[in-house]
Amino acid sequence: MDAFIPSDIIDLLPYIASTAFSAGLAVIAILNDGKRRTVRWFAVIMALEAAWAASFILEVFSARMGAKLLWDAFHWPVMLAVDSAIVMFAFTYVTPSRKSPSPPVIVLLAAPVAFTAVAAALAVAGMTGPLYERVGRTVMPFAELAARPSPFVYGVILYGYVLFAAACVLLARNAFAKGADRSRGAGFLLAGLAIQLAASIVDMLFRASPGSLWSPPLWTAIRNVLLAYGLFNDRLVASLSKDRKSVV
Repeated sequence: MDAFIPSDIIDLLPYIASTAFSAGLAVIAILNDGKRRTVRWFAVIMALEAAWAASFILEVFSARMGAKLLWDAFHWPVMLAVDSAIVMFAFTYVTPSRKSPSPPVIVLLAAPVAFTAVAAALAVAGMTGPLYERVGRTVMPFAELAARPSPFVYGVILYGYVLFAAACVLLARNAFAKGADRSRGAGFLLAGLAIQLAASIVDMLFRASPGSLWSPPLWTAIRNVLLAYGLFNDRLVASLSKDRKSVV
């Protein structure tokens, strides 16, 4: 009997790679310069994204309805937490001297994540109404949960885009301001977020399949590379300049 790998599993390989890549970047960032708040928020983003990708993989591989529901519900607050962390990342990058944003901003970042986490917990407990209008009872192998999101979930998705856009505005103001510190790095950060925002909109409008060009893992990886370079390019440039002077 010829051995083969089901196409559904092949479609999951980008998510598996994304989980490992994001987790690896989180560890590398902390080990490299964990004292900087911006680096710590970058590591938080990477860790949350690794958890999100892992939850998707576990959802698809789960053979029981309860497990699929658990992992699908889990990814909604994690997804929103990623967007909140991206705003904090942008904030600490453009205003490194400030310890934290104002209390109202913190509430706007944290409260929706908390509400979504409560809704996810209720769904796992059997009260699926806040997250889903309908949950299918048929469990398909290597498939996502068959469910129709509720209006609350669409609100969560929209709010996530608002947070993402807010982070882009913060970085754009820094990238294009005259004399702004680290403006070169901000340009790479802005490019990374803009690329993922565009890809996410295409994915949402056309419902890209997991293995397609527009699926999240590819564009998330490209964004993460740009974020990492924008965050550490000052070190790289300084290191190259020092090596060049030593050679001369």
